[in-house]
Amino acid sequence: MIGRAERRAIAILECIQGIYLTYEEIGNQTDTHPNTVKQILYALSNGGINFQVDHSGKWMTPNGGRNRKLTKI
Repeated sequence: MIGRAERRAIAILECIQGIYLTYEEIGNQTDTHPNTVKQILYALSNGGINFQVDHSGKWMTPNGGRNRKLTKI
């Protein structure tokens, strides 16, 4: 069974699957504060998920399917 933090991280990852979004946009869609979104994305990035970030600072999951690190979650 996964906890609340893990469910929140998965919701954020699903939210940015294939689309660039800001922290605020992600937060609105996942009912998560933008600062929490930022912390989760940085933690996942430091853990090995190679996010794509565009010139305006919007985040998107990597192309090419599910990252190997994510399948461990």
